[in-house]
Amino acid sequence: MHAVTPRDHTPKLDQPSRPQRRPPRRTRRLVAVLAAGALTAGGAVVLVQSRDLPTAHAVLMTAAQRTGAVTSLEGSATQIRSESHSTSHIQMNGDNFKVVTEGRYSDGHREGSTFVAIDDTGYETVEGQTTASPLDPQDRLEPFGKASAAVVLAALEGSNVVQRGDETVHGVVTSRYQIELTRRSIAALSALPPSQLAWFEFENPGEVQGLTVWVGAGLVRQIEIKSGDRATRAEFFNFNTDIRITAPPGPYTTSGER
Repeated sequence: MHAVTPRDHTPKLDQPSRPQRRPPRRTRRLVAVLAAGALTAGGAVVLVQSRDLPTAHAVLMTAAQRTGAVTSLEGSATQIRSESHSTSHIQMNGDNFKVVTEGRYSDGHREGSTFVAIDDTGYETVEGQTTASPLDPQDRLEPFGKASAAVVLAALEGSNVVQRGDETVHGVVTSRYQIELTRRSIAALSALPPSQLAWFEFENPGEVQGLTVWVGAGLVRQIEIKSGDRATRAEFFNFNTDIRITAPPGPYTTSGER
């Protein structure tokens, strides 16, 4: 994440975007699959039908909806590009959040910033200097959990989902799901507002080459998106814990004084 300019108040991992309308969300009916086993009894083959199991598509939809309802969480986001590498630590409580970012470039240059959004004010700290600026409601990012849920639900529109095994993410056993995007799902992603896409560097959803989601204990634990020349991975943890977002210590300059 690069330093956020006082004019956009958008703690993206890269370039700012302007908010657009929120697209309507669709819900899809849960589909169950039947599993059958073959048993041999007295020389005959007996088919045994198990209980209905949710599809991978249904598992992801449910996990996304539950993650969107989370009121507080922490997360880490990593973005890798050909010329840079950035890491961010995210804390969220309701609509308030804090993002601490450090970027490293191929030439050895490093830069860091901290952005805190509390109520109607954004605080950006770069090189020890903090700027306080009013936040227009249209310039605010969606809460991290809600934005993540919106991205996953949009990606599921008309797409196929394949389970790719189990992995441990931040100490939690998860199942990894590969979403095979289609024109319909890319169109749904493109319709999302920048206030949701900004967390994942979706400058052009049409360039998305792959989207993978890790689900554990019924919640989205990790998302990886490959788009253009970048790969962004976001990890989620400490759901619904006591996370307090506080303003950095003053004094502050105003956005017009930097």
